[in-house]
Parts: sequence; C-alpha cells; structure tokens
Amino acid sequence: MKIQLQKFIHKYSSYSRPNQSWSCGKQAQGYQCDAGPDAQGQCRTQYECTPYKKDARWICTRNNSQGGRCTEGPLANGDCCKQVVSCQPIRSIRGKRKLLVKWTVFTTFAVLIFFLSSHLRAEFFSPGDLSFKHAKIQECSTCHAVFDTSSFEWIKQALSGNFLIHNSNKCLDCHQFGEHAHDAHGLKADELKQLTPNKVKPEKSDKKQLACLNCHLEHHGENTDLTNVAKQNCAYCHDIEKSMTQNKHPEFTQYPFKQNTKIIFDHFTHSKKYYYNRAGDQLLETAPESCLSCHKSDDSGINMGQQSYDNDCKACHNEIFEESESFIVFDIPELAFEASELNAQWPEDARGTLTHFMILLLASDPLFTEAVTDLEDYFDLSELNKTNTLKLIKSIKNLYFEIDNKGPIALKQRLIKAFNCQFNDQGQSSCSINETELDQLVSLMPIQLLCEAKTRWFPKLDEEYKAESSHYCANNNHNSESDTGEWILEELSIEYRPTKHNNPLIKTLLNLSSRELSSALTEKTRLELFNELISEDASVQCSKCHSVESVDAKNFKVNWPASDKSSTQKEFIKFRHDAHIKYQDESICNDCHQENSKDGYLDSYEDHDPLTFESNFITDNKACLSCHQNSMTETQCQTCHNYHISPPLL
Repeated sequence: MKIQLQKFIHKYSSYSRPNQSWSCGKQAQGYQCDAGPDAQGQCRTQYECTPYKKDARWICTRNNSQGGRCTEGPLANGDCCKQVVSCQPIRSIRGKRKLLVKWTVFTTFAVLIFFLSSHLRAEFFSPGDLSFKHAKIQECSTCHAVFDTSSFEWIKQALSGNFLIHNSNKCLDCHQFGEHAHDAHGLKADELKQLTPNKVKPEKSDKKQLACLNCHLEHHGENTDLTNVAKQNCAYCHDIEKSMTQNKHPEFTQYPFKQNTKIIFDHFTHSKKYYYNRAGDQLLETAPESCLSCHKSDDSGINMGQQSYDNDCKACHNEIFEESESFIVFDIPELAFEASELNAQWPEDARGTLTHFMILLLASDPLFTEAVTDLEDYFDLSELNKTNTLKLIKSIKNLYFEIDNKGPIALKQRLIKAFNCQFNDQGQSSCSINETELDQLVSLMPIQLLCEAKTRWFPKLDEEYKAESSHYCANNNHNSESDTGEWILEELSIEYRPTKHNNPLIKTLLNLSSRELSSALTEKTRLELFNELISEDASVQCSKCHSVESVDAKNFKVNWPASDKSSTQKEFIKFRHDAHIKYQDESICNDCHQENSKDGYLDSYEDHDPLTFESNFITDNKACLSCHQNSMTETQCQTCHNYHISPPLL
C-alpha cells in the first residue's frame, strides 16, 4: 500500500509545483494560490478561487487552507467575489539551481577561453609531469595535434571525443610500428587471425582501431612506466580467465615451439645412444656436460642458439661424408636394340639408365620428348620402338655435342628451359626460380669430364655432325675437382661423391627441384629427383637433419639455417634466457624444459607439415609461477608478452 506524502485534492492541498522554475510569492505565508506563476515568473492569479457551474448554479472552490467556501459565493457571471492582490513570484529551488548551472558553465567557458587564448595555456592545462623518457619534449604540440589551433578547435575536439587516433599519429612521428600501427598488435586483420586463432572474444574479433592512449597514459610523473599496462586492457579483447588476476596462468601447450624446428635433433636419441656408455651409467668424454655446452644465448640475451656444425656436430657426423657413396649423374642408358640393328654409333656395354638430371637437360630437345611421350617409366627404355630409340640416341648425342661446342652455356640454356625460364629479345632470361642458384649449378658441373666422356663414348660424333675439331672443350681446360665433392668418370658414367658438409651441389639441386614446374615431363622428373635426394637411400641424407616443409601439394622448402633471422616481425612472447640462467646452476635448464614422455618427435616430421609437431620437451607453468608472484617479480601480461609485433621499435 502506497502512502502519499501529500493529498492532491484542492480542498486539502495547495500544490507548490516544485518542478517549475517559479513559486508563488505567498507560499511563505502558507496560502499560495493554486494556479501559480507563469513560465516567465509573472503572477497570474486575480481571485481566490475559480468557481464551477453545477445545475445552473456557480459553486465556490476556495480550498480549506484559505477558509473554505466563502459566504458571499461567486458573482452572477461566475467570477469569484474575493479579488486578491497580485504577489511577487520567487524562484523555486529548481529554478535557482538551473540558473546557477548556466552561470557556472558560462563562467567556466569564459575562463577556459581566456586561458586558451593566453600564453599560459600550456601550464594551465598540463595534468602533470611527463615520464622520464619524454621529459625532453618541450612543446605540447609535439604530441597534441590541436595545441596550436584555435580555441574553437580545442573545445570542438574536447566535446567530440574523436581525438585519440588523431593524436596517436603524433606518436608515430618518433615510434615506428608500420602502416598498421593502429590495428591490434600492429598487424593486418588477416595476418593477426592466422597467428592468434581462437584467442580473441568473438564480439571483439572485428574491433575498431586502437589509439596509443588506450594503454599508455602520460603526465603521471617522471617515474611512470608507460609500458605498464593493466591486465584489464588485455582482457578487454582476449578471453583471459578470471584466475589470471590470481596469478594462475593457463597451462602451456606447445611452448616454446608451435611448429617443428628447422633442424631435426632428437635430444633423447642422442642422449641415450651416443652420450652414455652401453650400461647407461657413465657420460662419455665426447658428450656435452650440460645444455649450455651446445646452446648459448645470442647478443640480445633473448634466444638460445645452437653451435654450428663445425663446432659441435662435426666431431661425430663427419664420418657420414668420409664414408659417403657416389651417385650417378650422367649415364649411358641400355637400349632395347643392338647398335648394329639401329645402324647407329652407341657404346656396346651400355647398361645404365636415364638419370633425373639428364632428363631435365634433355627435356628441352623435341626429339627426346617425342621419343618418351608414351613411356610411363623413363628408366625402362625397353618399350621404345626403333624409331623412338633412334630419336633418343640422337637427343643424347645432341646434348654431348652442344657441351663439347659451347661448354657451360649449353647446360645453362637447357636448364633455363627446364626450369620455366623465358628469354626476351635481348637474350636475357626471366625465371620463376633463383637464377643465382641456376648459375651456381652450372658452375659445379664437370665440364672437363663431360668433354672426356664425349670423346670416349662417342669418338665419331664430330664426323656425324660434320663439325670442325676446334670446339669449346679443345680450347678450355676445366678443373672438375672440388673441396666439397668429387666427380668421377667411370667407364660409361659420371658420378659424384659428396665429401663435406654444406655441399653446394646437393643443396642447389634440392632447392631447384623443390619447386613446381609447368611441363609435365620436367615436373615428374624434378619431383622424383627431389624425393630421391631426401630419401633414406640418398648418398648424403641432408633431410635427416634439415627439415623439409611442404609449402603446398607440389612445392617444398628445405630449411638450411637453424633459424630464420630475415623477418622483422617479433614474437608475442618475450623471454630473456640470460636473465634467467646467468646466476644459476647449469641444471637450471631442466627445471623449465622437462622431458616429454611421448615419443613422437621424429614422426612429426614425416608429413612435412610444420604444424604437426611433437617437442622433446614440455614446459610446466608451475616453474614460472615459482618466481613470478607478487612478492618476487611482476605478473603483468606485458612482463612476458609483446604487444607490438611488427615491425620492431626504432
């Protein structure tokens, strides 16, 4: 049941209308009029009541607080017989407050305009001292774009609230964060989505641009840390659990690696097989004493790098190259017909096959493509008829004749055509592959041995082509020896044996054969060549240590360096190894990098998918929380996480 504070019946109440700007001047005496003043504060009451007519009779309506109905009653024309003297209305509390607000606002704006127009406006509006890093800034206009504009622009900007991004552009005059500086983490939306799938709240996935002022607040004194961003700022976009406020970080999944490492190194296989004696209870002299024997922090103290091959791996793995076997690069294939049947010059004891590299060189010759068009297996020439066999013989002889006459130029011209290269009118080539690697491959070819092989295998070739004896080979002497490999001229083949690590020939062949080619013949051959070079049967299995990634279904990438330092993009996670291990025992590494009980490290590389990865180690966040508590060190998000990812701060 509602209890009214006042009865709103004219007989019992004289409603003072507190919601109006003016009140009756007689209110203080307790008999204010019913009508009250008008909006302009003028008295509009002339009589004590306003009679009403009932059954041809006028009835007095004076309320009880003013004496009730009068004895005289209304006049004949319906007017009240009691005329009153007009009062002087006074402002109500509401009216006084309204007037006070208006004058306050006016005065405030007047004071603001005065200081905005004076030379003291910088001191007057400064909210506090700048931080130490910005203390040398003297002019407010350095950071505030509106400072040197008119007073009207100051007021307009203050009232609009759309000045944060505009002022952030002033920050970018000194701090370089790329063209997407105002996007989340300084990355384009599609790039960020690839790096952080399912890390952002759905309603914040299409967030507007962010201003520097959203996180970095100035004018809080010289000791202010501008990078000290509250967790709530991160939680606004990211789905951070409430437990984060209690220093309970979510469990790590694949940290420190989210994809396979470029160098394949199974720590536990090496440890169990090569670091200890057969009994497994004594460390061998050649084994590393600790993790720090192989891993050293870089100059920045952030990343832990590994030793080079020569400084570390060579001691054990150099025997792979010392005992390596040669493989055939050029060969004389066995034919389905005797040379006498074909009436052609061909080595009688030829028992070889077409090699992958030879097919790439022969693919630019129309005779060869016509000869092998219907073959499913290019290594089995028994299905060729006499016509196609003669075309094959002619094509192979063309190759050796061109090498004899042009030398390396002949090889490069053929490889250029094989690897999707085209010539312009000036004779310059345009390739989809790295032409520097193509030139290197040609420079590594045994031209002198090829010339000797031509003379030995096809002694009457000049007579067949009716050529003069003054050829490239006759006038040039090429050294086929190399400090990283050995070319060998056998009876009917030319073989190559790698003798050292970082072999340029194998490396170049792998790089060139890792990319898709347009011709069906060369595409099939280059893919078979690539698979042969990374197989377990390869003379030197580079892919045993250097991981292979599939760019797509037909293109691959061999990871030669241990890490890719060409990218300027920073990681989301920042961790300084030197700060954590500098004053610790060498066993500290095992506190964070604990052995992973799952044995899937090597298996994760088989599908060439870098995201299919199983690390040798796992990291438990309990190791971090043992130190990162309020009593010992900071626990803000930015303590371990970078916000600005690309490019780095200049």
